[in-house]
Amino acid sequence: DLKDCVLGHGVSGVVRLAEHRESAEKYAIKTLSISASNLKKAYMSRNEVDTYLQLDHPTIVRLVDVFEDAEKVYIVMEFSSGNELYDQLINEKFLDEYRAKKLILQMLECVVYCHNKRICHRDIKLENWVYSNQKLNLVKLIDFGFSRTFSSNVPMTAMHGTIYYVSPEVMDGCYREKCDIWSIGVILYMVLSGKPPFTGNADYQILLRIKNNLYDFKGPVWNKVSAEAKEFIKLLLQPSPAERPSAREALQHRWLRNVTEETLSQLVRKLLETIFCQRLIDELLE
Repeated sequence: DLKDCVLGHGVSGVVRLAEHRESAEKYAIKTLSISASNLKKAYMSRNEVDTYLQLDHPTIVRLVDVFEDAEKVYIVMEFSSGNELYDQLINEKFLDEYRAKKLILQMLECVVYCHNKRICHRDIKLENWVYSNQKLNLVKLIDFGFSRTFSSNVPMTAMHGTIYYVSPEVMDGCYREKCDIWSIGVILYMVLSGKPPFTGNADYQILLRIKNNLYDFKGPVWNKVSAEAKEFIKLLLQPSPAERPSAREALQHRWLRNVTEETLSQLVRKLLETIFCQRLIDELLE
């Protein structure tokens, strides 16, 4: 049963809460338009479905089912009971370095997986990461409406994304998958300070500051942030994609070394156990 409760709004459609009639299990259902009257939206909807069908990873919201009628596609996804990272950051103002490391580690693992699949998300931002539960220790990536399968030989050209997170090369209309790494750098800056690195009173001012790489680490909040963290942010926000690390390279940065392999394995194990249990339930109910 589809509920009236709206969980969020994605690039190409609204997301509502739904409940299984027999098991009472909760799901998130995204409704996408495929009407011929809006070809662009229909293309984005098909693209999002096609992308989700290729993905299966603990740090990505799991696709459960897809069905459609004459005008709409319904994507049934696992329900994440935690807040969006954006809302959580508003509540907490900023995070300490240890929690920020755990977040960025999961995000980079997710991006490594996507890029290995030749998928560029193109709209990585706080609002597109959700906590899987109320414990606030596991995040998952959502909304692949702007995503695209990329080729190492052919650059992408369409300007997509959200202004605070857009990289310089996206503004130039010639970019590759490392635009996702830039967005991770923006997120890291924001979770450590509570504000975006590039600000302005109008969009053109923000874009100009991005283009000129104008940001700083001024203010009391940055006095408590380590030099290694600032160095890592600078690396992720390298204006030149050639000097910016890949997701796999970023995972090797010394700032992340304090998050031990044991911690990472515990996080992944918890996620895998959750997914296995849910799939077992789904199979038993079929």
